[in-house]
Amino acid sequence: MSESLILFLLFYSAFALGIARVVQKSIASKVDPKTYAFFVCLSSLVFSGFILLFKSDETMSISLSHIPFIIFAGGLWYFANLVGIKSMTLADITLREPILQTRNIFVLLLGVFLLGEVVSINEVLGICIIVVGGLFATYTKNLTIKSAKLDGTFLCLMSSFLTGAGYVIDKHNLNFVDPLFYSTLMFAIPLSIMIKDIKKYMRIFLNLNLNVKVTIVLNNWLATSGLLAFAYGLKYTDVSVAYPIMSLSFVFVFIGGYFILGERTNFNNRLIGGVIALVGAVVMRVFG
Repeated sequence: MSESLILFLLFYSAFALGIARVVQKSIASKVDPKTYAFFVCLSSLVFSGFILLFKSDETMSISLSHIPFIIFAGGLWYFANLVGIKSMTLADITLREPILQTRNIFVLLLGVFLLGEVVSINEVLGICIIVVGGLFATYTKNLTIKSAKLDGTFLCLMSSFLTGAGYVIDKHNLNFVDPLFYSTLMFAIPLSIMIKDIKKYMRIFLNLNLNVKVTIVLNNWLATSGLLAFAYGLKYTDVSVAYPIMSLSFVFVFIGGYFILGERTNFNNRLIGGVIALVGAVVMRVFG
């Protein structure tokens, strides 16, 4: 793969993932979280499944001994999706984005305890920087435990933990399963958990405004294409190149949050805190 194509994929992933989060925030309050999660999995499954049709049969090979780990990962992502969508209905996206950088901390800690990975000095430094950024972004004069619950801060932290745990399990599973096939399974398993209530979700979905329906489907495809672009870009280049470029999604999130969603509350603190947390994440991922 040429260098220019790799860079295009990585910059596209940053754009697609950033815009997708802004659009998701704009419609999250209009849809029941479980219904939204159902159609996230359904539309993403259709997208990745369609691409999978053009892959060889060897892509879909899997050992029986790995199935329990894959099922566990799918269940984990089911809860991560629900909590993430719920957090988006409560928290401003410009508050949520810096907090979600703490997932890098959870990935590191769980990697140490579950996968036996070794922590470097730069990773410890990155953790400290992320914590400072998160505190800066969430700090207000009237900050209390009650206010943190009301503005979605706690749900964002829970989402960050579940996402981090999901990444660690994924890292283990991807040693044995093709990335595209695995991604398809991670949409299919949560969908199978929710399938019993499909009539309820369909009824809610059909009662939505047509623009909201189309937006949900197209936005999920945009996000899925961004994830796949990053995965393939990362496959052909170093993480020191891929991660900083993908992290530019942060820029699109804050621009969209400010100009499209009109988020002004404590914006300067969130922006500065977000930049600090992002620097910490890059230090961990690139220099760790």
